[in-house]
Amino acid sequence: MTTPSRTTVPLPLQFALAMLPVMVVGALVVAWLELRTEPADPPPVTVDEVGRGMDSISDRQNHVDDGGTWAATDVNPDGTPVAWSGCAPIHWVHNPDQMPMGALADIEEALRRVSVASGLTFVHDGGTDELPSAARPTHQPTRYATRGSDAAAPVLVAFVGLDIGDLPLAASDRAITVAVSEGNERHRAIITGQVILRSDAGEVGNFTSRARGLGAVLMHEFGHLVGLTHVGDPGELMFAQPTMGDASWGPGDLAGLRQVGARGGC
Repeated sequence: MTTPSRTTVPLPLQFALAMLPVMVVGALVVAWLELRTEPADPPPVTVDEVGRGMDSISDRQNHVDDGGTWAATDVNPDGTPVAWSGCAPIHWVHNPDQMPMGALADIEEALRRVSVASGLTFVHDGGTDELPSAARPTHQPTRYATRGSDAAAPVLVAFVGLDIGDLPLAASDRAITVAVSEGNERHRAIITGQVILRSDAGEVGNFTSRARGLGAVLMHEFGHLVGLTHVGDPGELMFAQPTMGDASWGPGDLAGLRQVGARGGC
């Protein structure tokens, strides 16, 4: 199952989030939902997408005791979030083309913050010349031979400029996140994904401003990558509308990251 999430920034201080297919673009986040099931062998793969604005807020919001709110992008029949397996590290690669100077350090810091909150482990497999695509194959044994023939392709983190190819990015979008899951009617798990950002998505090295910093965009997008979607609480980094404040997790974000994190086991 692939879950694209999108972040958009029509105005300098805006960070809009939405829910439809899960693609995140820019300061504002756009969401739309689309399901695609591929042939039965290998196991069915589904694509979910998240759209823009308050319409993208999940109707499955969970409230925590200290007032926070979190929501999973999708859930299994038993009510558990569709998330990564906590048994193995999440491998990722980056495409250096059009990546702003210093952005790799921001990516690593954002993933470190996700890891601390969730218990998930991220492993950087280095650079790649793979370009982001709406039709990205789930398995690429030739390109990523060291992953093994049965392993899913690593998560791709890439930046794009004016030429966005087949990506559904609007002019105001800053980022898109696609989380792909597969499985059966009883249980699905995320196996790979893409996090695609505009080269001007935010200020590099800025983890203090949700509106202006690249750090907040990355943390929000990686929240989508591990299985979280938009909520209606402005105190959360997964909030679905432009907001001010530090690029820090809210109480609901932290509760959600624990639920989709390593505590879920294998």
